Amino acid sequence: MGDFASNCLLVAVTDTTLIVVPQFPFNLMFLPAIYGLERNIPLATIKVVEIVKGFLGKSVLITYGDTDRRLRLKVREPFALENALRHRR
Repeated sequence: MGDFASNCLLVAVTDTTLIVVPQFPFNLMFLPAIYGLERNIPLATIKVVEIVKGFLGKSVLITYGDTDRRLRLKVREPFALENALRHRR
């Protein structure tokens, strides 16, 4: 089973980076560091972006880095995130 952060993350795609950060008040204290909620992933390191179906609906599964790390994000518009990531790499 994985870690879950529900309705507390801000996900943004810039020209070079996928940014995932917790929103207030979840960014207080050391919670983001403890649970690994902050990610800055260079788009150049993203290998695979795919939509996966799960019990709670569709998510975007991102495989990145030299060691094939995986990040699964359940966002309101998974196809928009997938599209943004595919067209900026």
